[in-house]
Formats: sequence, structure tokens, C-alpha cells
Amino acid sequence: MSPLDLDGLHLDLARGAAWREGRSIALTDREVAILRWLYRHRSRAVSRAELLREIWKLPGNLRTRTVDMTISNLRRKIETTTSAPRIVVTVKGRGYAWGAAPSEKSNGAAEDARPVRS
Repeated sequence: MSPLDLDGLHLDLARGAAWREGRSIALTDREVAILRWLYRHRSRAVSRAELLREIWKLPGNLRTRTVDMTISNLRRKIETTTSAPRIVVTVKGRGYAWGAAPSEKSNGAAEDARPVRS
């Protein structure tokens, strides 16, 4: 998996490393797992239940705000503007998606996620 440049964020999912403007961003193992899962499934929205099952290994029908709180914390770390996220976006009624506004998600492309050329 090649490192990515996303809205000024340099993200290396293989190493679980991120930095912006030369500053390292400390990501938890769970935050890295969420980013990897969303990237791997970037052609679609991922539900909270799916994230609970796949990342937390908990029942998907569990009533909790854990996913939302973790996504909120992650956005504070990686997004330039948390009120208008561009890397981890909310898809109303469906969950979360990788790197494109929900209206751009229909073709499955993450238009602003470009591999970094070394």
C-alpha cells in the first residue's frame, strides 16, 4: 500500500504513520485500523455496525457511541476542518466513507486521494 497525500495530510497506512507540515500525528492502533478498513472499502459507505464487528470485534447491534467518538477524535487529528471533513466523511443514514464527499461517492472513486510518487 503506497503512502497517500490527502488534503495536506501525508498518510502511510502500511506503517500506520501520518504527518502534516512535517509534524508527526500520533494515531492509535484502532484509528489506524479504521483508516485501513475505510480505505480498503473505499468504493462504499461502511456502517457503524460493520466497524464495531470488524475493528472492535463486538456485536454490530450493540447500542454505543464508541464508533462516533473514535471517528470524532480521529478527525480532530487528521482533518484540516473537522466541520467539513474530506478524508473520513459521514454518509447520512449509512455510516462513514473514505476520502470523498458523499455526493461524490456514487462512482466509488476517492478523487482527492492520490498515491505519493517516490
